[in-house]
Amino acid sequence: MIAYLDTSVLLRLVLREPGALEDLRSSEALVSSELLAVESLRTIDRLRLHGALSPEEAASRRATVTEWLEAVDLVLLQSPILARASEPLPTPLGTLDALHLATALVWRDRIRQTIVMATHDGGLALAARSFGPTEPIRIRFESGSRSSISRPQGASSTGTANSAATSSRLRRLR
Repeated sequence: MIAYLDTSVLLRLVLREPGALEDLRSSEALVSSELLAVESLRTIDRLRLHGALSPEEAASRRATVTEWLEAVDLVLLQSPILARASEPLPTPLGTLDALHLATALVWRDRIRQTIVMATHDGGLALAARSFGPTEPIRIRFESGSRSSISRPQGASSTGTANSAATSSRLRRLR
């Protein structure tokens, strides 16, 4: 399964919050926007500045983010993604979530495969679902104590061009 990671998923893992999507490590490939790094590291720094994380805890969490980023294929924010994120959407969505959704859609169109969109954000999940059955994005969004993602029915088992390298990086995270 190829999983698109929203920042909420990585942060829940890194901050060891309840309901983290632990089974991401079994994905054959992980992909996200380059926003993943900035959003994650800014959140950790903000938590440090507000006293929610000690400097040592923040350094440890930053290192964990860096390890995860090495296992994720990061998609650059380029014109097609910016244009797609600027288009009208059927549901309200902020700028960063629109960029994540656009990145997932553009990536899916590029590789011509079903991907799983992993998010803990209800608004982003709703927006992605609004593309309907003709848009093969599958989302598992659960607000309970345990969330998970699973391979959609009929999903291809082939990954990106970098799936062998990504699989190797994911094994290091296990």
